[in-house]
Order: sequence, then C-alpha cells, then structure tokens
Amino acid sequence: MELQSFIGEHEATIRNGYLRVPKALRAFNSVNTDYALEQSVTEGYRYLTVFPKEILKKSIVESSTVDLEARLRNNKREIKIPEVSLEYLGLQKNSRIIILGCLNYFELWTPEDFAKYRPIMQNQHGLLEEVA
Repeated sequence: MELQSFIGEHEATIRNGYLRVPKALRAFNSVNTDYALEQSVTEGYRYLTVFPKEILKKSIVESSTVDLEARLRNNKREIKIPEVSLEYLGLQKNSRIIILGCLNYFELWTPEDFAKYRPIMQNQHGLLEEVA
C-alpha cells in the first residue's frame, strides 16, 4: 500500500477515548491500516505521533511505540488512544485536540500547547497558515 501525503491542521474531539480521523486525512481511513503511537516532546511541549505501522518497516530507526486499536464504525475511521497517552498530554477520554498532518503521519496536540508551539514552528519552518 502506498501512503498518501497530507499536511494541515485540523480540530477534532476525542470521545470515549476514540479519535475519529478527519476526512481530510483519508490515507488514515483505510480499513486495513495498522497504527502505532509514540509519545513525543519538542521544545518542552508534549504531543503524540500517530503513524501507519508500515512506516516502521521502512524506517531504520528503532523506536518505542505502542500499537493502536483502530476500528471502522458508522463508515468512520476511529483510533483508540490509550489512557496512558491521554494522561501524557493531560487529557480526559473526552477532549478537544489539534491534529497536525505531517506528510505521512500526524501529531496530536492539546489546543493550549499547540497555540504556544505554533509561533515557534512557524518561525522554524514557515509551514502553516491560519486555520480558516
């Protein structure tokens, strides 16, 4: 399976520990895709990185990751975010989240931390435009 690329910022809600993948991230809506999650930190800000396990097979870098439960419900792709990962970000099972598409993976940020990190990222990379 060839992965599609995507980039952008999306607002979403984690409900009962499940993240419904936005339509804009169609590459992650495949029924046959297995996912992995990594707890990450940059510039002192915590976030989660979610990516198809297929990327791990192509990577030569070893990493400590967690397999994720993904399911198709009501024709919508949902990914179960482990409670320990929600706690890592200081979130509850029902929380608002920012999804940052990064080509062939995406990052999950709390709205508060992303608002603080966004100017740093824009200065470093100049990648994002304001969400419409």
